[in-house]
This record gives sequence, C-alpha cells and structure tokens, in this order.
Amino acid sequence: MSDTVNKRVRRTIEERIAEIDTQIVECWKQLKVIESKKQEAIVAFDGRISKVQDKVRGVRQAAGCDYLRRKQTGLKYRIAE
Repeated sequence: MSDTVNKRVRRTIEERIAEIDTQIVECWKQLKVIESKKQEAIVAFDGRISKVQDKVRGVRQAAGCDYLRRKQTGLKYRIAE
C-alpha cells in the first residue's frame, strides 16, 4: 500500500488564520447578544425596583410615617399623630 493514502491533508497557515478569525467573529456576535440581554434584564429589574419603591412611599404616606422625623429621633417606627 501507498503511504500517501493514509496521510491527512495539512491546512495552510492562512486557512488556520481564517478559521480562527471566523471563530472570533462568532464569539463577538455571541457576546453582543449576551450584552443586549444583560441590558434588557437591567432595565427590567430597575423597573421592578422603582415600582417597589413607589409602593413603599405610598405605604409610608398612608401610615403617616415621617422618615426624616424617625431618622432625627432615632425611633424605628413613628406614626404621625
């Protein structure tokens, strides 16, 4: 048998570079997708935080709590009379 039949074809340096470049481009695309999902999650979470903060403000106003007065007097809870 001939030895050339079982030998694999070697890639040139240019072919290897081209393959690595395409892998890098794919990685950057995946990174951009992940970053956009991260930004969407941040915006959604910030929205949820602001809704909860609004609820807390509403509860404080409804209960008559004065945050600054509580802070100045050092009381944990103080309900306006």
